[in-house]
Amino acid sequence: MTQDNPRRPTTAHKGEVNTGRAANTLVVTRAPIRLLVVSTQEIIAAGVATVLAGNPAPIEVRRLAGPLGDGAEVDVDVVLYDVLALANGDTAELERLVALSKGVIALGRDLRPDLAARAVEHGAVAVASLGGDVDDLVLAVESVYEGVSADLRVPAQEWLAQAEGLSAREASILELVAQGLTNAEIAERLYLSINTVKTYIRTAYRKMGVDRRSQAVGWAIDRGFTSSAAEERRERELELD
Repeated sequence: MTQDNPRRPTTAHKGEVNTGRAANTLVVTRAPIRLLVVSTQEIIAAGVATVLAGNPAPIEVRRLAGPLGDGAEVDVDVVLYDVLALANGDTAELERLVALSKGVIALGRDLRPDLAARAVEHGAVAVASLGGDVDDLVLAVESVYEGVSADLRVPAQEWLAQAEGLSAREASILELVAQGLTNAEIAERLYLSINTVKTYIRTAYRKMGVDRRSQAVGWAIDRGFTSSAAEERRERELELD
């Protein structure tokens, strides 16, 4: 996230209150937009707070105090959600935040466009790039707050291994296979029957040209599906072979 022109002019917003005049100029203020930043990486939230601190837009950055359990409430307006949290296939937290806020902005990772597309599929209304300008982020936050996010750009549906012919569902199941989940665990995670999961896996294996689970895990890691932890597991398995 890079900081652009700090003199970006502010605009009028709903809920503004006239507070006085200075040199025949009407001074207009409003309560800050409460922006909740959700990321598995502390440096992301700290970085967003830093770049927004130097911008004239009234945005107050907040963070989750703990896990977002059932029945929890968050006192925020807009959510900035790091899509890296979707790498394990679990979208429950994102969907909860969609329901509890005016709107969720997906913080996209350039190397994982599939995750940004997944966030949009599950309720995010806009996407801001992690490497984008701060003005673009401010525009997205203000637009979502004002309810005009329909005009914001969202990514085309993309996913890893799309070029190799895998469908979005096959790719999402392969990702969970590579993370070490059993067929039963995948079925529970994605609300599918075990037979349906097996069918997707067989179809994906044919497209990938593999016939064993270990081969599928290696194929997936080579194409960036999984975390470093999964790659370490694979390396340990190879050492044992």
